[in-house]
Amino acid sequence: MSSRLLVSLRSLSLGVHRQGFIRGLATVSDTPDASPSVSTSTPTHQWQPRPARKPTAKQRAIPSRVSPRAETPPGHLRPDLKIEVNEKHGLYGFFRAVRDEVSGVVDYETIVPRHRTNDYSGRAWLASELRRKSFKDLHTLWYVLARERNLLATQAAEARRIGIDIALFTNGQKRDLRCRKSMARIKQVLNERRLAYDDAVKLFKAGVVPEQVEAEAEAVAAEPKASLFEAEPAPVSESKPTS
Repeated sequence: MSSRLLVSLRSLSLGVHRQGFIRGLATVSDTPDASPSVSTSTPTHQWQPRPARKPTAKQRAIPSRVSPRAETPPGHLRPDLKIEVNEKHGLYGFFRAVRDEVSGVVDYETIVPRHRTNDYSGRAWLASELRRKSFKDLHTLWYVLARERNLLATQAAEARRIGIDIALFTNGQKRDLRCRKSMARIKQVLNERRLAYDDAVKLFKAGVVPEQVEAEAEAVAAEPKASLFEAEPAPVSESKPTS
């Protein structure tokens, strides 16, 4: 006879009420090895999974890895609508224009691979070269360099979007460094001209005429300069008169 049947008979014989009888049935084990002195019910803890952390503002703005599509879907430019596009639009300046060597068609590439010659043969503008340029030339050169930096930044953003290392394919970091050096030297040359203009205004307010400044500059330039290799003249000793 099973243990549950014995408990039920004992409960009926002792006149235990219904709730105690149900409690006894729930606490007694059906296993024959269970001893009445040792409780076999062990507390089981169910560990709840840790909730995911909320992404920060930077992670929401710039995701670390975005899985792009395998290829561009056909008809992304919607040629069926026959919309006329201005080929000289300013937004095309954010992409590099590459001409096909076979067909000669110009296409705008987002990421251009490095060139063996063009990426390593250039250099930044020197300050001595920029001092010979006019204000208009410096202004034009500044915006040409700014456009080049925007183009390189577009390539870096596209490489980050598709999850590749741009340093393995392009030489954009060194090209951007050359642009930054040239722009810094343009600011240096313009600052030199500003300081020279401020000095000229001060001299004009002091009543100094340009002819006087030029005469002083010519006098300073005409003075003989002592060479480093010339011997210093011997001091003249004063001879005392003899009586």
